[in-house]
Amino acid sequence: MKIFAQQNKNRFTFSEGSEIITDSRGMLTFKSSNQNIPEFYIPSTESGYLALASHTEFGGSEYYLPETTLLKIRKMEDMILEYLEPFIHQIVEYGTQN
Repeated sequence: MKIFAQQNKNRFTFSEGSEIITDSRGMLTFKSSNQNIPEFYIPSTESGYLALASHTEFGGSEYYLPETTLLKIRKMEDMILEYLEPFIHQIVEYGTQN
């Protein structure tokens, strides 16, 4: 299986339309072509703890969490199952060449 993404500056677009966008802070924004998969964010780090957040939920290292937040706190494992795995599955299912 081969998975390709076209790069245009800081935007990586997969053949089925999903995107990963980087910014100058090292934040990765994941936008799926499947509207049922919410947009989510993962900070990049050379060493340290990671987190995954959406507009309503947060999981992972509290280092990235503001002192006051309205985000629902969840286990990182649950966030991966709900956000990251469906994002990857969408690309593998609809954007690969065999």
